[in-house]
Amino acid sequence: MSRSFPDPENQDRNSRSVRRPAPSSRGPAPDDDDGELSPYRPGNKSSRGARSGGAKSQPGGMLDKFNSYVDSKMADAVVQPIRVEPGRRLIALGIDFGAAFLIAMVAGFIPFQHILTQGLVIPVVMCVRDFLFGGRGIGKNFMGLRVVDMRTGQAPSLMQVLTRNAIYLGPLVLLQLIDPLLHLITVNAILLTLKGTIHGIVSLYVLVIVPYEAYRSYSREDSMRLGDALAGTCLVDADMNFTEMLPR
Repeated sequence: MSRSFPDPENQDRNSRSVRRPAPSSRGPAPDDDDGELSPYRPGNKSSRGARSGGAKSQPGGMLDKFNSYVDSKMADAVVQPIRVEPGRRLIALGIDFGAAFLIAMVAGFIPFQHILTQGLVIPVVMCVRDFLFGGRGIGKNFMGLRVVDMRTGQAPSLMQVLTRNAIYLGPLVLLQLIDPLLHLITVNAILLTLKGTIHGIVSLYVLVIVPYEAYRSYSREDSMRLGDALAGTCLVDADMNFTEMLPR
């Protein structure tokens, strides 16, 4: 039985095609350094970058998404935020807090006063105060300030007002709503543990977010808090106007 041998001339002619690796339908060629096949499709990040930095890139990705969200709020802005002096802002805040305290005192004389406590009424009033008088509230009204929607220049919606203020007042409202439910637990050990844990988390959050909000509003040229960035609102100069408490 005869055996055929390759022709030397043909072998020399085809040497280039032998040196070139044939494309494989199984996937992309392996990396030169580790020899592993990339599990990612073309167009995505390289397998080495995805393996080594995938977990680390997640926080950056979330931060990028947040910045993109804030940029989208400010992209179509028609209002230029102003720089608000710290004293002016603190006086407006003090007036609003005083008004909220008086409202809480009045609420104590109506039915369900065991629910409408000062610890609940004051944060709720502070959350919605900027919705009154076309974004002026009471304190800002006296100080010639107004909260407006950056994209329209008009008064903010109720959702924008809640977003703007609930970032640091929301946990206090939530705490007052949860406390009565916790007392339904009859086991004192569990009650004290849950109550202490929730109060600790809320206190830690407030101790972090309030100084950060104050730092942003006082250090930035536009005086925009984080709540403003999320809600798409800003502060502008405005005339005092107490004629219309709620929007029509």
